[in-house]
Amino acid sequence: MTFMVPMESLLLFAEEFVMTRWVGRMIVLQALLVALLSTGACKKAAETSNPAPRGMPPGGDGDRGQASAGIKVIMAKLTKGPQSLTSVIGKELEADPPPWDKIQEQTREYVQLASSMKQYESPTGKNESWPKFTTSYAETAAALDKAAQAKDRDAALTAHKTIVGSCMACHSEHKPKGGGRGRPGG
Repeated sequence: MTFMVPMESLLLFAEEFVMTRWVGRMIVLQALLVALLSTGACKKAAETSNPAPRGMPPGGDGDRGQASAGIKVIMAKLTKGPQSLTSVIGKELEADPPPWDKIQEQTREYVQLASSMKQYESPTGKNESWPKFTTSYAETAAALDKAAQAKDRDAALTAHKTIVGSCMACHSEHKPKGGGRGRPGG
């Protein structure tokens, strides 16, 4: 005995099966979309409540780990290695004549980065001297920029020397232990 299913029944079954799969996929897709949008909104709210210079983690919210990461990014751009702004500016100031157009652009960035350190808390929690050191660092960077804009090589070299010599005092109080030696590149 053979049992034959009418073609209409098979088509209805196949159509129902496809519809069920499609609805299931749409539900999963909607759930993923909601999850994605909600996490993106949370991240965006955190970024806008605590802005930081582009390419740097936000800081100043009492989270020392995050503040420390932001400071580390800034200090790496300013002082880590032969391609850091401190090293490059120092070498360029030794040229005769110095490439002022390049130096002026670099010192503007230096001021922005050095000034942005004020928004963070001390990575070691010693907040009493942190404002003094970050303000002094930003002011010396501004003096370097002012000298570069005026194409005053002697003043620029003096400001650069002051910046290079200021590392140890700040790092002895504010750099977490286990790091470098408190000089450019460290």
